[in-house]
Amino acid sequence: MKSSAKVRGWSRRPISGFTLTELLVAMTLSLFIIGGALSVFVSSQETYRTKADLETSQEAIRFAAYTISRAVRSGTSVSGDNSTLVVTFERGDGVQDCLGEGKDDNPRVSRSNTFFRFGNTLRCNNGDRTEAIVTGLLDTQDAFSVLYGRSNDSSDWISDEDYVESSEINDFSAVRSVKVTLLTPAGTVSFVATLRNRVMLDLGGA
Repeated sequence: MKSSAKVRGWSRRPISGFTLTELLVAMTLSLFIIGGALSVFVSSQETYRTKADLETSQEAIRFAAYTISRAVRSGTSVSGDNSTLVVTFERGDGVQDCLGEGKDDNPRVSRSNTFFRFGNTLRCNNGDRTEAIVTGLLDTQDAFSVLYGRSNDSSDWISDEDYVESSEINDFSAVRSVKVTLLTPAGTVSFVATLRNRVMLDLGGA
């Protein structure tokens, strides 16, 4: 009898648990926590992608500056306009064109490299073919621009004021350097490349 009373007393106890309101509150809090975690994850992914894109763009700009500077240094003359750069040079041992080719099976004494923008790419034509050497430029008209530096009458030094647009050049043989500007998502980059061969000839003939 005593044990039976205990069983009946136990069975009459109310069953405890969560109310519907408590469950709804818990679910709402869980959704907020999950949403916050997802937001942090997505933000981290976007930051990583942005950083990777910027690093890729900066590396592309460095390669473009190196390629153009190498061509101009080896060149004997430059020409073109504000959006196109033409570098003429003599082929020889150790001289590579804009596409990295050094061997010349063509009997021509000199060749030209033409740099220009197409869409968001910087391209070069070496006289035989055209290839994109850099991608990631802004798709705008001035994403690749060129100014031409002439030595002034008083000295061989070329200052910022001596870099002019192609329309102001009457004789491209007077050009000794170029100032190239590239526009990318990472920002604006400008650099100067000098016709080393022409400068050395000027110094030797002075």
